[in-house]
Amino acid sequence: MKAIKTLALIAVSILFLTGCQKDYSGPAMRTVKINVARDAWRYSGLDDNNYYMATVQMPEINASVFRNGLVKMYRVYDWNQDNAAQTELPYVRLNEYEAEDGNWYFFTETIDYQFSAGEVTFFYTMSDFNYELDDSFNPGAMEFRCVIVY
Repeated sequence: MKAIKTLALIAVSILFLTGCQKDYSGPAMRTVKINVARDAWRYSGLDDNNYYMATVQMPEINASVFRNGLVKMYRVYDWNQDNAAQTELPYVRLNEYEAEDGNWYFFTETIDYQFSAGEVTFFYTMSDFNYELDDSFNPGAMEFRCVIVY
């Protein structure tokens, strides 16, 4: 009787352990390199708190990725060089410079982004808003790398 109970317990255990397993293949991942040209940046033109923005079409971020996926963005430097580097957005950098008048000036440069299905918009902001006084300012060309997990 004890042997029958032991065999029954083993049989149930085997059924339980093998019957509940599910194949799991894990998420898929895709990376996309994004080049934002100097002339792609647009000035917001608000009354105050201005910034620059550049919108890029991203069909890789479809409705399913938008609702259920993960999107991470990196600014990249010298991508095809031995000294290539990248930093995750939002990018925040403290800066200082000496002007022609001999005074030192300080600002924080921030690059962040938002995405929706089909597009990504990058934002460039300087904490001193000096670009509100200089119509010739432009953030310049930048490269980004988008990592999409779905």
